[in-house]
Amino acid sequence: MKNQALTRWLTTGVILVTVAVLATACGKKDEGGQVVAVTPTGPIAGSCVGCPSGVTLLSSGVGKAYTGGQLEAEMSLQFHGDTSVISRFQQQGVTPTIGNYSGPVVAGGVLRVRIARTVGCIVPAGDYTISTVAPGTWNGQSFYNMQLLATGPTTLQIRMSSNWVMSAVPAVADLVGAQFPFHVQGNAYINSMSGGICSAPFNVFPLE
Repeated sequence: MKNQALTRWLTTGVILVTVAVLATACGKKDEGGQVVAVTPTGPIAGSCVGCPSGVTLLSSGVGKAYTGGQLEAEMSLQFHGDTSVISRFQQQGVTPTIGNYSGPVVAGGVLRVRIARTVGCIVPAGDYTISTVAPGTWNGQSFYNMQLLATGPTTLQIRMSSNWVMSAVPAVADLVGAQFPFHVQGNAYINSMSGGICSAPFNVFPLE
């Protein structure tokens, strides 16, 4: 039954993901003073693995979850959007930014779990590759209702229901040294194929 449910979930997601999303530019400000998306340095792929065609890198951010003051997990995401939306902005003489776009969004990235979860849901330690199953909606600097799949030591279905990105000055580094211009903050709701459902708050600051 689990396999059948996962297959239906993935099939629906693949159909939905064809409506994907947003834009990129390099670290400047537009006339309204909004921060334009910046491509981070380090081992970050500009292409969106598993994403539909016609999408462009919008921005990149990293969120970190702490437990007992120790890093439990880190999620680095590259947000991609619809190239045609960017073109419409440019035709109107407007520089597209993460603050003035509203529309669907897809993401890819890596989830690095350093402390395994055994309560609520089973999440083994290790590295997971993240892809989008169903696109979310981007509005200003927030995104919501995005469904992700993380594959690694087990398979995780992740729902990002209400999240946002905040400018990181200085840039925040992930575990492999990539520099990200944005923090990812909010909650990830995890359904583990190894068992259980739980949530993980992601923030760049340790919980005291």
